Amino acid sequence: PIFNNLYRLQAAFSSSELQLFPTFLESCPVLKNLIILDYSVSEEPEQFELTNVPRCLTSTLEYVEIKELIMREKTGIKVVNYFLENSAVLKNLSLRLADSPMTTQDSEINRKLLTSTKLSRSCEVSVY
Repeated sequence: PIFNNLYRLQAAFSSSELQLFPTFLESCPVLKNLIILDYSVSEEPEQFELTNVPRCLTSTLEYVEIKELIMREKTGIKVVNYFLENSAVLKNLSLRLADSPMTTQDSEINRKLLTSTKLSRSCEVSVY
């Protein structure tokens, strides 16, 4: 199905479902605001590539918030980079990191995120 009038979406998914995520977003062509409430990492993450870029990423998606993100997981970093590298009109990407003590590795990941390549020049990344 196509959800032509869906402008705001709250969703939860796991890393094992991540390869289906772009296909799901393709069914939301005018999505402006995406909130990922829960992003759980499978015990055995699958190898996959996020190559499909849905229309909403190139034309309408302005705000993405990911709650409870575990940045040490490769799939978490993949999701963040997917939005930054493919969202043409993204204004803000907010990341709420899962409750865990901040490590040196986390600080390095955060620094890379704040300076990573973004398709949208006006995109601000917030990490909290």
